[in-house]
Amino acid sequence: MKIRDAAEQEAGLLSGLALRSTADWGDSRDSLDACRDELPSSGEDLRDLTCVVAEVEGKIVGFYALERLSPSRVELEAPFVEPARIGRGYGRALIERARRKESRGGQ
Repeated sequence: MKIRDAAEQEAGLLSGLALRSTADWGDSRDSLDACRDELPSSGEDLRDLTCVVAEVEGKIVGFYALERLSPSRVELEAPFVEPARIGRGYGRALIERARRKESRGGQ
């Protein structure tokens, strides 16, 4: 597994992954529609976030996004994993990466 920063042109792919992941948990249609409005749909949306993806064999299997709320506070916005890949440690690896990255001040 490779963990890397998301590219701006991947915003649509990430939104699709997030919706599949959310739907897999059995959320209602209304909940999915509300989620869709909050997801990155363009590269511009990604510019305001720290967005990191997990990639296996060239395919994105999960991602997280962090929003900086203040110089000392961030919020984990979007930890998502492809439904078929849940339970394989990708989500855990992404969250650990987010923790390490923020403990080093976003480095």
